[in-house]
Amino acid sequence: MALNWKRLLLVLGFLLVTIGIGVTIYFVFFRNVLGPPSGIQNINGVIFPPTNENRNVGVEPGNINALPNINAAVGEPRPVADGGPTQVVPIVSTLPGGATLANNGRDLLYYDPRTGKFYQISPDGRTRTELTPDIYPAAEKVTWAPLRDKAAIEFPDGSKFVYDFRKQQQYTLAPEMEEITFSPTGDKISFKFIGDDPSDRFLVASNFDGTAATTIEPLADKADQFDVSWSPIGNIVATFRESVDADRQRVIPIGLLGENFQSFNVPGRGFQSTWSADGGLILFSVFRKDTGYNPNLYVANGRSDSIGNNMINLDIQTWPEKCTFGSAAALYCAVPQYLEQGAGLFPNLASSVPDDFYRIDLTTGQKSLIARPVNRDGESTYTASQLILSSDETVLYFFDQRTSQVQKIQLK
Repeated sequence: MALNWKRLLLVLGFLLVTIGIGVTIYFVFFRNVLGPPSGIQNINGVIFPPTNENRNVGVEPGNINALPNINAAVGEPRPVADGGPTQVVPIVSTLPGGATLANNGRDLLYYDPRTGKFYQISPDGRTRTELTPDIYPAAEKVTWAPLRDKAAIEFPDGSKFVYDFRKQQQYTLAPEMEEITFSPTGDKISFKFIGDDPSDRFLVASNFDGTAATTIEPLADKADQFDVSWSPIGNIVATFRESVDADRQRVIPIGLLGENFQSFNVPGRGFQSTWSADGGLILFSVFRKDTGYNPNLYVANGRSDSIGNNMINLDIQTWPEKCTFGSAAALYCAVPQYLEQGAGLFPNLASSVPDDFYRIDLTTGQKSLIARPVNRDGESTYTASQLILSSDETVLYFFDQRTSQVQKIQLK
């Protein structure tokens, strides 16, 4: 029988095309699932170089963050935290930045987006008192003054106000004001004034009602490198960060009168910070290659004459906004149970990762697991931010990103 070369070539061609399609499907859909070569990972178009070999992704050696484990917590949930699964009690439905501790050290002050009103509520959630009859529907952000007698209220359309709860009076602010922060006494505010043109952008301080404004520093095209954060001591109103090299940033504290205090270098990028209540310490996070580009916490002196000195690596991967200072040099933090590589660059990677709560003794560095918050089914599902600790450290409030509620756990 004569060999049909034409048919044979067609069959061979079909097989080659089929193999080519299979190889293409593998590289496009399955290669990353089976594991990136040489530790290289691509997130949102960013190529990360290989990190340390033989280590958990996103976990620095010795770090308390664990590999993914979102199964139900082991054991029966307890009403009081003892290092295991702990019952969570919802208090109010509110917005991030809309709650703070009342001056009595127990109750919460908060803005309720459903009613547009401000309230004070007891720790058991049963006693609620209206702070003012005035209504502010659909506020986007609320920033409280340290004495809790005033709040800056911002709306999606750019309108902004300061409300004085003692006088029951509203003051209108300019829409160009951003990152509004109160002074320790609440009589002044600092903010970024962001005009349309870079030449009309400044770091500014004024009275709390926006009057008597004075320029501290021009921002120009570097507004994103300034963080407005008035220290509790009162002499530092913001920080400016600039690159030193690929693995370090320099942080320059800026004074109310434009002083540039002692600068300090931090071992990473993505500097974010917060102050202790007395301003004696500054807590910050940075990320770099050997932390898997995940945020790692440090604490250092916070006073202007020694800021940045005595820097201590807390060896915890989380953000300062998920921590709060307690008494006796104690720090309480919500720590993600795991972090994907690159969470420092892309915080949304941790937006649904459940947290555990730790207490860190800043004098010894000892870290203690105090609670794994769980729901009624014993599942660990809470992603916390904006921790609020009662003055006697018996109740820990937190905003849960999944339920958009303020929750609490009983510590004692």
